Amino acid sequence: MLRALLLCLPLLLLAACGSPPKVNAAGEPISADPETALYEKIKAARYQIGIATDRLEATVHLAQGMAQGEEAEVREALNLVAASLASAGSLVAEYDEEPPALEAFKATFAEQDEARLKAIEACNSAHKSVMDAATLADELLASEPPEDAKKALTEIRAGINEAEQALKDAVTEMNGVLEAAP
Repeated sequence: MLRALLLCLPLLLLAACGSPPKVNAAGEPISADPETALYEKIKAARYQIGIATDRLEATVHLAQGMAQGEEAEVREALNLVAASLASAGSLVAEYDEEPPALEAFKATFAEQDEARLKAIEACNSAHKSVMDAATLADELLASEPPEDAKKALTEIRAGINEAEQALKDAVTEMNGVLEAAP
C-alpha cells in the first residue's frame, strides 16, 4: 500500500500544482489579461524585429563590400541583394522600438492593436524582399564562384536566413500569419 502511494505521489503533486504557466518564445510567463498578454507578445515581436534589422543592416554591408570587387554582372546582382535587404529593413524599422509602458499601452489599446496589424503587414512585406534577396544569393552561389566569393556569399546567405527567421518569429509573436510567397 505504501509503495503504491509513493508511486502515485508525483502524480498527485502534479495535479495539485495545476498546469505549468504558459510562456512566450523568450520563456517568460504570458498573462491571462488579454491586454497584458498582447503587450508581452508585442514586446517579444519587437525584439525579433530588432534582430532582423540588425542582421539586415550587417548583410547589406557585406553585400555592398563584396560587390565592389566583382565583375559588372555579379556586382549588379550583389547590389540588388543589398537593395532588397535595405528595403526590407526600412519596411520594419519603425517597429524596432519598445512599446510604451504597460499602463500607456492599455490606455491606447485600440491604437496599439492597429499598430500590431501594421507591423505584421510590414514584416510580411519585408519577408518578401528578404526572400527575393535569398533567391539572388542562391543564384550567385549556384554559379560556382571562386572560393573567396563563395565564402562571402555563404556569409551573406546566413545573414539572410537569420533575418528571415527573425521576421517569421515576429509575425508569429504578434499572432499574425506569414503570407505565402507568390
